[in-house]
Amino acid sequence: MKVVEFKEPGYFIVAALEPGYEFAFYLYKDEEVIERRSYTSSAAAVFKIIEPGRYQSKVFRRSLEGTKTRGLSNTVEFCIEDLILDEGEVNLPMERDKWHSWVRDLRKTTVPLSNRWYVLEPEQHDATSMMESGWKFRNHPSLNPAREIDWAAPGKKSRAWGFHFHAWEFMDPLLKEFQQSGAPEMLHWMYESATNWWNFARSNEDEEAMVWYDMSLSLRTPRLARLILLLANSHEPDRALELLEPIVKHAEALLRKEAYNANNNHGFFAAAASIELPKLMPFLPLAGLLTHIGEKRMNEMVDRQFAVDGGHLEHSPDYHRMLLGSFEKALDAGLISDAETERRIHLAAHALGWMVQPDGKLVQFGDTDAFDVDAARLHSHDNNTEFILSNGTRGNPADEELYVLPNSGYAFVRSPQPSAKSERVKSGYLAFLAGFHSRAHKHADDLTFTWFDKGHEIIVDSGRYGYEQPLPPDAPERKKGFYYGAPERIYVESTLAHNTIQVDGENIERRERIPYGSALGDCTITDGRFILRGAVEHNTYRHQRLLKYEPGHSLEIIDTLSQMESDIEAVSWFNVNGEFDATIEDNFILFYMPGRKHMIRIIGDGELVHPVRGQVSPLRGWRSKFDGEIQPVWNFGYKFVAGNEIRHHVRIELISAANQNS
Repeated sequence: MKVVEFKEPGYFIVAALEPGYEFAFYLYKDEEVIERRSYTSSAAAVFKIIEPGRYQSKVFRRSLEGTKTRGLSNTVEFCIEDLILDEGEVNLPMERDKWHSWVRDLRKTTVPLSNRWYVLEPEQHDATSMMESGWKFRNHPSLNPAREIDWAAPGKKSRAWGFHFHAWEFMDPLLKEFQQSGAPEMLHWMYESATNWWNFARSNEDEEAMVWYDMSLSLRTPRLARLILLLANSHEPDRALELLEPIVKHAEALLRKEAYNANNNHGFFAAAASIELPKLMPFLPLAGLLTHIGEKRMNEMVDRQFAVDGGHLEHSPDYHRMLLGSFEKALDAGLISDAETERRIHLAAHALGWMVQPDGKLVQFGDTDAFDVDAARLHSHDNNTEFILSNGTRGNPADEELYVLPNSGYAFVRSPQPSAKSERVKSGYLAFLAGFHSRAHKHADDLTFTWFDKGHEIIVDSGRYGYEQPLPPDAPERKKGFYYGAPERIYVESTLAHNTIQVDGENIERRERIPYGSALGDCTITDGRFILRGAVEHNTYRHQRLLKYEPGHSLEIIDTLSQMESDIEAVSWFNVNGEFDATIEDNFILFYMPGRKHMIRIIGDGELVHPVRGQVSPLRGWRSKFDGEIQPVWNFGYKFVAGNEIRHHVRIELISAANQNS
């Protein structure tokens, strides 16, 4: 008897090539029998494979006289990629006859309400106001999901609004406060909201509504699972039964390839949801496969998201903060077991402290709001970061004043390091960005920097503004690297909104150029002077930048442009705190800090591009500290023409009021 086997995505098929007999089949996984098929006239069997492993089939042949022989198939290995099905192919069995036993099992499960790895931002609501007035997101109208509402409207009007709404952020204050109060009206409100959502979502596949958007799915799954656990452990087991169908559909959706985007931070949340859901509900179909997929995704995500030095690879300290916080919570919840993943999380925790300015705000590189770590009351696994986040009330001060992330492309100076409570604001602080790893949150900002000194931001970056109004696919701005059409968003991404070199009036290329990774050079400290270096290859020129920084005294910016095929016109752009007053004298500018205790004198090579603050047409001289808002800043530059190679120099000096005439 000859036995042949076939491997299809998710299936092991075996056949005996001798008709006229009866056949029985055993399926082995890693040398253990996991399934048996009784004798039939069929010479083939199809086995559904739900977990990775090495599979083999033993085939038994029985003649009409009862004589038996047997044969073995070859061993076939199924890895995780062989089991993840494409959209529309995953259809988990509901197994409704087992639902009552599932709910009984859930009554023995502890509800992990204290670990909230899925919460991205501190809550702005309490349970009482949520039930009475509904959930409000930024400047959008309030929505009460326990009542009749248009569930599609948020996503159709704003992708951000739709995503946060369908992630069920409205559940968080009630899940948190129910833990203390056990108030039945809170549980009822959550149940009504969940069933209202399911009645809408079960038949809605409109992508614009954001119902099954990958992040909405990943962040909604743990909230739905916790609600089911609460219902099962209360006097509402029938209501828990009603939500088992949607949780099975969520498990099914997580298995699909489109649920996991490894190219940005979304993939982490899909990984965490895939690991945690079978921990809470091990009876779910394909629970073992979900766990395997989740662990593989998690390890891949930390490798893609955080460089070996711990820096986040999406050019944004705010996304570094958000994703790190989720990784730390996942680590605390036992969702991470890989040693290398844990090591990078600890390095990322240390790096976060260096991304905090002396005023307690995150440095606004890339898509970063002016996030206030004091107001958010953040904590960290790293002692030095704890010291910075708490303004000296927790943790331990760092010893070094220069911190370099050579793989992710960041360099930071904090000098002097604070050593006691409330000293953080007294430090000088310089942040340098020299990385391009992907298009994710990347602005046209190669080799940009920010500077904080004497208690004030001096050189500032442009911020995020927000993700509104996606451009049509054929919009010419798309070819220039822009995705959103709001003029303010386009401006904050542009080169002149950052502190770097612009050539021939064009934005730094982000779309067609291959990401170069880190462009950071040697960064050193000698006798209190910090030297930061970076070099980037552009399509038609090379840009080298040297920053010389003496905290409390001066900053020099030395740019070298080379390898040009023809003459180019370049502008070295700067953006200065809009709260300062300014006067212009010949080719240099004087900025006065509030109170006029200190003055900033800036002089550079080339022709001064006149400073403007809050210019409307065209937009120039703006930053965005918070989504949907812009604030005036001083924007100016120094224009020069470059041939084969040119060296350009700008000097910025801090002068005290007592020495203003010197």
